[in-house]
Amino acid sequence: MSVFPRFAQRRSTWRGPGSDEVSVLLRTEEATVFGVGSSRGGAVTEALITGHLRQLLLGQDSLEVIRRTQEMRRAVAPYAAGGVGSMAVSAVEQALWDLTARAHGVPLYRLLGGAAGSLPSYLTCASPELVSNLADTYDPPIVKIPMPYGPADGDAGLARNVELVATARQAWPGSRIAVDCFMSWDEVYTRRFASATAGYDLAWIEEPLPAGETDAYRRLRGRLGDTALAAGEHIFGLEAGLRFLAADCVDVVQFDVSWCGGVHTSMILAEVTEASGRLFAPHAAGLQPWATHLLAACGPSVLAEVLHGVDGGPVTWPVRPSDTPGVGVDPAALGFGR
Repeated sequence: MSVFPRFAQRRSTWRGPGSDEVSVLLRTEEATVFGVGSSRGGAVTEALITGHLRQLLLGQDSLEVIRRTQEMRRAVAPYAAGGVGSMAVSAVEQALWDLTARAHGVPLYRLLGGAAGSLPSYLTCASPELVSNLADTYDPPIVKIPMPYGPADGDAGLARNVELVATARQAWPGSRIAVDCFMSWDEVYTRRFASATAGYDLAWIEEPLPAGETDAYRRLRGRLGDTALAAGEHIFGLEAGLRFLAADCVDVVQFDVSWCGGVHTSMILAEVTEASGRLFAPHAAGLQPWATHLLAACGPSVLAEVLHGVDGGPVTWPVRPSDTPGVGVDPAALGFGR
């Protein structure tokens, strides 16, 4: 949306209810076991869940997670394929997995075949202004910062982006720097930025282009030298995820567990990603308990994103899944009564 000047400054100027969080609470008929899930999509996702998916779940076996998920995915495909449908199914699927793990009395990562312990993590600063303030608090291998300027801002904007990278490099001399562009650049601008920052050993450039432009991503990937390309958070559904991986257009794969179809879909995509020698680094995994449990059940080529400055509170470092049954989320924390 940055190509439209009136929306260029802040995402909040164009984001509608589709950016709002949606939480799901499932209870068994006896109300003795519950599960929680979460995604985005606001009122639109909520309407899809309460108006359609709910009726597909009532009276069914809640432990048949794969079957329930397949039913939901097919049921919404004729009219809600893509983002909203995938977000709605993801939220309910996560709640089903949480419920199932609680019913078995084990953490979700155990149910998925994973192991306890801390996860490899990297730090994302929600705004460039936080960079200098956090250097004494965290010592991450990679620090990611947002890039507020794009092609419409000309040479001055490009210079300011490079300056932000230099500031981050000075603040974290022992960390590599990554940048997040939120689909607001183009090929030419991305190459110019990569050339201007060649001396800063960037870890990756994230989402410089819209997610569907896989041919352009593939061209860029061959022209950035040692700087990796990262994308994938705005890919929705298993089929779309597999097509994205088959395009072989990025080095760091960032499917969002709560958007792309849920835990099981993400596990399949993670396995394909790692088998192809790429890094699996799900979007916002450090904020999503379901994602941390999933990563604990993946191979070694994973990275959890820890975001600082999203809600103003402290973050957990390093990331590790809860050892309590399920995913370790109290429904009250999502606004539900027990």
